[in-house]
Amino acid sequence: MTLLADAHTPLSIYHALGGGRPGTFLMESAAVGGVWSRHSFIGVNSVATLTERDGHAHWLGTPPAGTPQEGTSAEVLRETLAFLTGESGRAQTDVMQHLSSGLVGYIGWEVIRHWEKLTTRPEDDLGIPEMAMNLISDLIVHDNRDGTVTLVANAINFDGRATGVERAYHDAVQRLHRMRETLAQPVLPQIAATEPELGQAVEQDLASAVEHSWQESEYLATLSKAKQAIVDGEVF
Repeated sequence: MTLLADAHTPLSIYHALGGGRPGTFLMESAAVGGVWSRHSFIGVNSVATLTERDGHAHWLGTPPAGTPQEGTSAEVLRETLAFLTGESGRAQTDVMQHLSSGLVGYIGWEVIRHWEKLTTRPEDDLGIPEMAMNLISDLIVHDNRDGTVTLVANAINFDGRATGVERAYHDAVQRLHRMRETLAQPVLPQIAATEPELGQAVEQDLASAVEHSWQESEYLATLSKAKQAIVDGEVF
């Protein structure tokens, strides 16, 4: 479903439909040299999130029946991509030539350990999973060239049975209508004005709360060691 964007921007669409909820995202289109690329993507809903717990893949939410479950997060990610694309090895793009579904999220640096044999592992002082990949159900594509927004609601047949196809379709149609109704509401301004003194006070409070995990001398010594390792041909 494609509509005129009117006064909506990618950010205003995210505020209206994403609202900072888990499983939502905004992929902006800024390119090199300050050029604005054509598409921005607003993730409105995700049915499941692939993450990691104690070294094993872990799903949050409700992944479709048949979605790989066992193994490391990297293994399950690879198998899930193959499962979603089917025998063809790629997603169906006959109708839309841009992102319309799939997995969107982040993959952390430590995932490299699934392929490289590294001897040391840094302390996990943040407790953040090595990845979090959202399986998109609802997405909006903002076309910066045409001034349009394309609403996408994926018809996900969760149980994988033929009897669930029609139900999945009708559910997707209802979600499309709900997104359209929300976008039809007046766009509220998102600009907040603050006094310069207040902004400076906030910055000072944030700066005072920062704790250094490295001593300067230790950091500089480690940096010099890393530079020499690169010269020697070993970047890890």
